[in-house]
Amino acid sequence: MASLVVERVAFAPLRRQGAEPLLYLITSLGAGVVLVNLLQILMGSESYAFPASALGGWPASIAIGSARVRSVQLLLLVISSLLVVVLGVWLERSRNGKALRAVAEDPTTSQLLGINSEAMIRLAFAISGFLAGVAGGLVALSVSISGPYFGISYGLKGLAVLVLGGLGSVPGAIVGGLLMGIVEALVPTEASGYRDALAFAILFAVLLLRPRGLLGRPEVEKV
Repeated sequence: MASLVVERVAFAPLRRQGAEPLLYLITSLGAGVVLVNLLQILMGSESYAFPASALGGWPASIAIGSARVRSVQLLLLVISSLLVVVLGVWLERSRNGKALRAVAEDPTTSQLLGINSEAMIRLAFAISGFLAGVAGGLVALSVSISGPYFGISYGLKGLAVLVLGGLGSVPGAIVGGLLMGIVEALVPTEASGYRDALAFAILFAVLLLRPRGLLGRPEVEKV
């Protein structure tokens, strides 16, 4: 619901005016700041502990060979993998998924071919809002805390993952996220303060060598 309100209030006017893509990025950051302050007004600025009983009777950790993995980490892996597969199949096979990809490629031509571009854009915002809600709940469950500010760092890192993998590429987002996670996991505990710095340094290095990201496709100029 919140994502649809943001789309109507913040992004629809930009589309009607034919705004540049950079303005959409700036608007999304501004909308995030507004939502954070709205949460502070409604719920306060304190952080809240996530209930320990959220996993029910699940054990805290599960042994896999000689290692022990937290149950919540396995849960995150299963749910996120399932959502990625479902989203990928839906985009590739379903009628609405193909229409959404067409609108992402060229909304004006899609409209001329009979696709309701506005409806597809609203659908994209609804899906992204749902996925963001699921991701926020899973992250809060993993770190056992939630609050108005706890998602900011994850949002910035998610933006870096999208750019690293290639904007508009679902496989690129997966590869970028895995690469960023592996890099952070390899940082020693005593140097954990440099974890974010190293991840973004790799982002800059990749973009210097491949400006469109790992799996980004070059734009084809139509003449």
